[in-house]
This record gives sequence, C-alpha cells and structure tokens, in this order.
Amino acid sequence: MEGLLLLMALSLFLGMGVLFDWHSDGGVAIGESYRILQGEILYDDFNSFWMPVTNWLLTGWMRLWGDSIIAIQILAALIYAGICLNLYTFTQKLTNSHRWAWVGVIAFLIASVFPSVNHNWLGLLATSTIVHLYLRQPQKDRDIVWVSWGLLIGLVATIILWQAGVLLAAFVLLITQFQWQTRVKIRRIIILIMSSMIPLILIGSLFLLQGRFVPWVENAIIFPLSSYLQGHAQIPNSFLILPTLLMYLLLLWRARRMAATLIDQAYLTLLIVGFTYLQFGVLASSHGHIVLCYVFLLPLVCKYIQLNHRSLLQRSEFWVLLIFGVGVFTVGINKVNFIRQNTLQYVHTPQSPLLSSQRYREIFNMMNQHQSEIRPACFIVPWAPELYYLYGVSNPLRNNHFGPEHYQDIVFDEVVNDLKVRDVQCVLYLDSVNMIYPLYPTSVRNYIVQEYSLKYPLLPNSNFPYDGLWIRD
Repeated sequence: MEGLLLLMALSLFLGMGVLFDWHSDGGVAIGESYRILQGEILYDDFNSFWMPVTNWLLTGWMRLWGDSIIAIQILAALIYAGICLNLYTFTQKLTNSHRWAWVGVIAFLIASVFPSVNHNWLGLLATSTIVHLYLRQPQKDRDIVWVSWGLLIGLVATIILWQAGVLLAAFVLLITQFQWQTRVKIRRIIILIMSSMIPLILIGSLFLLQGRFVPWVENAIIFPLSSYLQGHAQIPNSFLILPTLLMYLLLLWRARRMAATLIDQAYLTLLIVGFTYLQFGVLASSHGHIVLCYVFLLPLVCKYIQLNHRSLLQRSEFWVLLIFGVGVFTVGINKVNFIRQNTLQYVHTPQSPLLSSQRYREIFNMMNQHQSEIRPACFIVPWAPELYYLYGVSNPLRNNHFGPEHYQDIVFDEVVNDLKVRDVQCVLYLDSVNMIYPLYPTSVRNYIVQEYSLKYPLLPNSNFPYDGLWIRD
C-alpha cells in the first residue's frame, strides 16, 4: 500500500514536471543553488534570507544528477511523496483504516499547491517525519529522549526557522500535557530548547571558520525575524489570528478530556502540531503556506467523520467540516481550471520547453526575443528568481531573494546602491508576477524609472505599465 502511494505521488509530480507553476518560493531555492553552481559563495558573494540546508541539498542533487528541470522535479516528487507517506501514516494510525488514510492523502493532493523544491516543503517533510517518529516512540519519560527531539528540531531550524519555531512551540505544549511534576516539565522544556540550539551552533561554527558567521546571522536569522514582525503585519490574513487562537484553545481543552480514552495521544499530538502550524500560517500571504497544516489536521478530520458519520448532520461541528471541505475542493477545482485554461501552449526556454500560464508565456516570449540584452547579467525584480536559472542569466546584485515579505528600507537602499555601484545595464521589471502581495518596491521602481528607459514593454497587460525590459540611459 505504501509503495503504491509512493509511485502515485512520483508519477503525479513527474508528469507535471514541465508545468511552469513552481515560481516564487520554488524559484528562490533554484535561483540560489544556481548561483552556487556558478561558483558564488552563499552569504559571501550574495545574500540569502534563508537557512542553508535546502540550498546545499539542491546544489548537491544538481551536481549529482544534472540541473535539468526533470532532475529538479524528481527531487520535488521525492520530498512530496515523503510528506504524503507521513500523512498516510498519521491517518491510518488514528482511524485504523487504510481507506480513510487514502481519503486524507487524496484531499491533501487536491488542496496542495503545485510541486517545487523549496524551503517550506523540505521543512514540512522534516517536521512531519519528526512527528511520525514521535508517535512511534512509546517511551517519553526520560530526559535523554527530549534531548533527541531537541536535536531533531534543531535540524529543522537549519532548513527553515519558522517551522522549527512551530515544532518547538508544539513540543513545549505537548510536555505540558503529561502528568508529570511541574519541576520535571520545566526541566524537560529547558532540555528541549537547549538541545535544539546545538545544530545551529554547529552550523554557526562552520561559518565562523569560513569567515561568514556575521553575514549568516544578519541574513538568515536577524533579518527574517525583524521582517516577519514588520512586514507581515500589513498582510490581510492577520485578522484571523484571534479566532484561530480561540478555536485552537477550545479544541485543545476538548482533546484533553477525550484523548486518553477515545483517540489516544496521537490525537493530541496532531492537534497541537497542526493548529500551531495554522496559527503561524494565518500570518502568511497565500494558500501555499496555510496548506502546510493540512498534513496534521486532515487525519483529525478523517477520524471525526469516521466516528460521527451516522449523526454528522445533527452536530454543529458538521458546518465547520463542511466549510473546510468546500475550501479544499474549491482549491482543487481552481487548480484543474488553471491547467485547463492556462497550460495549453508550450513555450521554449534555453533550459527546457515548458507549459506555462499566459503571463509567463508573455515573459518567456519577450526574453526569447531579447536574449542578447539580458545576457550575461540582468537584474530581475521584484519576484521571479527562477528566470535566472531558466535563461542562464547572472544576477548582478547581492540580493537574490527580493520577495515582498522582505521589503524594508535597508533592502531597498542596498538594491539601489548595487544598481549604481555595479553599473547594472539591464533590469527586467515584473510587477505582474507579484499579485499575491499588495506591496511593491516603490523606491526601487522610482530609481529604475529615473535611470533607465523602458525599451521593451511587456504588453498587453495595461494594469502593470512598468512591466518590461529596462535599459540604462
């Protein structure tokens, strides 16, 4: 059964390998790994606001198997298949039913976004695997056990900090649910937190020996934390924080009453991890972030329906599940419509022919026509780092990841300064691929308008008059 699931996930994502919808977050890891393959040094020659392990993994994979899109998509499929296997295991453990386990996996496949190799998906694979191991570990009444969980959480931190924070917070809450003395709980929480820092200390020691410790701390730790506090407050989803927290506390209170007799501790574990993910996810700006919690919450939904399917219509919780289900399948329908309407045409790029949405077809066609202008170096702004890889173009600036969630004056100033000092001749400006965020790099755009001329506008989208290829005057 598990082997069939693995083959299904692999075939699904390999079949979609030529579908160009893994831009944005997927393009970040590919763009940074591409720079490493070109001989640039992470946190030295260019900035990255992410931890290094995803880049190291993808770079090693590309050196071993080649840098083709299919090779990258195979790695994405393996990561995604691992996540699906963990979801299958969670649901089967709760429901004691392979049928319901398949229901959970299929719902996740319908709801989730298109595949890519990025920090979020690799982090989700790591966290779901840790939860899987936690559920298989019967002995938790020893300090050394919590040292091991702390070390594993620290490994997640070397991939993506915010998911490590989610898992650490969830495990702290799990410790509070045990019937231990208060001093024992406090001691094990301290052990968990301290041991989770060990992998970061080891990574930091490596960068210290290489002379990259300060830029690593500034780029991958301090800046994301300050950016999250400053930038994400502007995102509309923040109004969901309070109701999500209240729902979480209510379900946690109810779970404590029923976990020991009805569903066992697996229910409580998945509930705490899933809703901690959701609490962090509502601050994100897209469905692609919120969907991460489904790996832990879908098994609970399946278990609830299994227990109450005969009297489901009489229960108030039914309407919550109905809304959840409508949301999941609406995303699936929108995904099918996207494929049907926007991926009917192949577009050739130097890397590979791709199926792509209409706007990206326009971008690809323009870049195909003007490759002499964009090579060997062109700054692509604000949010399409995957185009460097697809067209073999070098990024002339230090900032590789110029995503809207990282918009701060310090970043804008560095970008403008690099454009001046490095005398960058070509800028590909693409506001239209940034529609998820209601934010634009206004000060950078103002500099581009002053110092460059829009030589090749990207038409026919009149809503984004600045889109196109800009050449320095």
